[in-house]
Amino acid sequence: RPMGTTNAGGAPPPAGGAPKKRASSGSRAIHPIAELNPYQQRFCLKARVTTKGPMRTWDKPTSKGNLFSVDLLDASGEIRATFFKELADRVFPILEAGRVYIFQETAGRLKPSNKQYTSIPHEFELTFGNCTVEPCDDDAGIATIKGDWKPLALFADGAGPREGNVDVVCVVKAASPAGTIISSRTGKELTKREVTLCDDSGYDIRCTFWGELALRDDAFWEAQPVLAAKGMRVSDYGGVSLGSGFSSQLLWDSTDEPRSAALRKWWDQDGGREASTTALTNGAGGGGGGGASAVPFAERIALDDIKGRQLGYGEKPDYVVVAATLNFVRTEKMW
Repeated sequence: RPMGTTNAGGAPPPAGGAPKKRASSGSRAIHPIAELNPYQQRFCLKARVTTKGPMRTWDKPTSKGNLFSVDLLDASGEIRATFFKELADRVFPILEAGRVYIFQETAGRLKPSNKQYTSIPHEFELTFGNCTVEPCDDDAGIATIKGDWKPLALFADGAGPREGNVDVVCVVKAASPAGTIISSRTGKELTKREVTLCDDSGYDIRCTFWGELALRDDAFWEAQPVLAAKGMRVSDYGGVSLGSGFSSQLLWDSTDEPRSAALRKWWDQDGGREASTTALTNGAGGGGGGGASAVPFAERIALDDIKGRQLGYGEKPDYVVVAATLNFVRTEKMW
């Protein structure tokens, strides 16, 4: 479906009623994303929007406004970019993840990238200041996704990161039913689904998906799709686990991504479906199991051990596996 350029206020088309033509780079000098640096303010980019985040707002005593971020990819590289306030309002309805656009910028700013929130290797992040955006025809020279794919074996034997972001390609080995929790920060109900991901390095890991994705039909998950996931959040929950975020880019059963196609072949034709895997997350995977039964008996603890071993007293939380019977649920208001 062609993406129009109508602004947030629903402005009418140009005088005469003629529709806007799709942009062409033409004689404009297109600047490679990989070469962007803080000394440039004026440039023209031709890039694919690989990820589009939600519109967010802030309201402080000194200022208030709104913003949203996108990940932009061209043949040279990828960068995280952010739009603020009026520019964000104007551009947000134009941009669509997966499409290619021309970005003509005259007051851009670049700053060092915060690797805690993105797995994009670019040294800088971009803030658009005075930008015009025009959709253009798709460009086969710009990939759909570009990741620094890591095998799950990266996390084996306590190695690998326990925070930040990572890019992985995995098969959905098993999925639990969707459920809900109440956010302790906002008090809102959140929908989540926990799945077990595995790859051909011999390991599996628990991953949590949120919102609309978690509510996808059970048949989707039971088909065991291959997921190319860029920017997945890494957590030390249960040893190590993954989770999707607003900036995660997820591509399902892609035939264009070589790593995804190779893993599909491994799973369907080369014995991957029958292969055993070692669980990286406590209580996950291990050949298709889940819950406490997937954890060796010797690794479980008694409730009294929590106090005796002073668990939960440190700066970081401690995680344990307990096989227990539910004895009482308090239903009246506790505070």
